[in-house]
Amino acid sequence: MNTPITVNGLDNLDISKFLIDFNKLALKNPKVQNLFYFSNRGLEANQVVGEFTARDIKNSISERDFDNLVLYSKLSGNESLSYFTNFNNDISPENMRDYYANNLSQLPAFYGKYYNRGGYVVADSNLDYLKIKNGLYERVAPNVYAEVQRNSRYLNYNLSKPTYDNSVDPQIQGQQSQRIRVRKMNNINDETIEFC
Repeated sequence: MNTPITVNGLDNLDISKFLIDFNKLALKNPKVQNLFYFSNRGLEANQVVGEFTARDIKNSISERDFDNLVLYSKLSGNESLSYFTNFNNDISPENMRDYYANNLSQLPAFYGKYYNRGGYVVADSNLDYLKIKNGLYERVAPNVYAEVQRNSRYLNYNLSKPTYDNSVDPQIQGQQSQRIRVRKMNNINDETIEFC
């Protein structure tokens, strides 16, 4: 299970509000304006950011704005902001869905027992998020996961938690409190085909 995480007292980052506020900040601060620009993926740096540039920006803006920038760089998965992700700030549980949607490679693949049932994945796991076949699944009930709808072309933010309709398949309800039993599960880790 994911543990609760805070970012220097920040409980959650509203990305829409952050982008608006950061745009206002850039209009007032020439250093910020010269380093950052906005694209269809959100905020980006127009040059490689290293230690000197990061410290210069940190000294040019408020601590809260810098913490928000660090958190945004982690959530967005934008490579031009990757230097900021090395700062020691963690992601709050409310933003984990956005983080994994933009950084799916950071979530290890799930190789445990699972099966598809009524549009949901029933898995023998207590994790909040699973990566199955390059899809992101979030726990919606004990042992029941629904796919998070994400767009791989654009920045994903303020994603909704998937909903769970327990009337879809009544068998899922009975299996929530039980351990999942799968008779045989073939895990295919690569796409090679063997002919006999």
